[in-house]
Amino acid sequence: MNPFRIRWAALAAFLALFSTQAGAAGFGNLEDLSTLDQDEVDALLKTVGEGTAHKSYAGAATLGLALGIELGVDVALISPSSEFKQLITEISGGSAPDPLPFPRFHLRKGLPGNFDFGFAILPKSGNPGEEIGSWAVEAQWAPISMKNGLSVAGRVSYSSSDVAYFSTSTFALEGLGSFKMGPLEPYMGLGMNFTSGSLAVDDATNPLPGDVEGEGTYVTPKIYFGLSLKLLILKFVGQYDINASGNNSFGLRAALSF
Repeated sequence: MNPFRIRWAALAAFLALFSTQAGAAGFGNLEDLSTLDQDEVDALLKTVGEGTAHKSYAGAATLGLALGIELGVDVALISPSSEFKQLITEISGGSAPDPLPFPRFHLRKGLPGNFDFGFAILPKSGNPGEEIGSWAVEAQWAPISMKNGLSVAGRVSYSSSDVAYFSTSTFALEGLGSFKMGPLEPYMGLGMNFTSGSLAVDDATNPLPGDVEGEGTYVTPKIYFGLSLKLLILKFVGQYDINASGNNSFGLRAALSF
């Protein structure tokens, strides 16, 4: 059997497994919103929005033009706060796992001029009321990109996610640097997340209080650190994201890189 097909089948199986686990998050059906205040709604939307926002899991060095294609899967392990878990139980009787896995399939392509473009998707799946799905696009430009040594890049991304009764979208601006040393590429970046989110208030048995909005927009600074390891055409990445709001996550990526 073709080795490429074997590796691709393994990546697809990995995505399917985590998609199933994410879809069965156990959030329950939305019931009682009458006890929530605005700060609590904001805390719920920030956690989901920032946790599911697109993360590139890549250093600053461009993929280049010798094919310059990367195909793989990644999963963000979101660590919800104790407040978030308590609020989920109060409004639905469900529970939020800790950590909450959020996977995506991704494709990235190197373009002329040290540009990279990427797309990521998690097909919508899960039981009614617990469905989960997402898509994202990203673009990166590296004015300095070295096969070995320092690389510097700017990156923008937009992502849209649905998690049970939450819908969020995030536009992100980032600046990052990395230093390639053979197969290793440690990197770090700084950025801002511009997140909008809404709660499916019409699905609740008891609605929100009249002075509480079921949606919001938030701006959050962030910093992240990562390490990429490339072995022939296999690439593995680990990244830790720190948000000013405290909604941090750890992510892993496995990919075929040509």
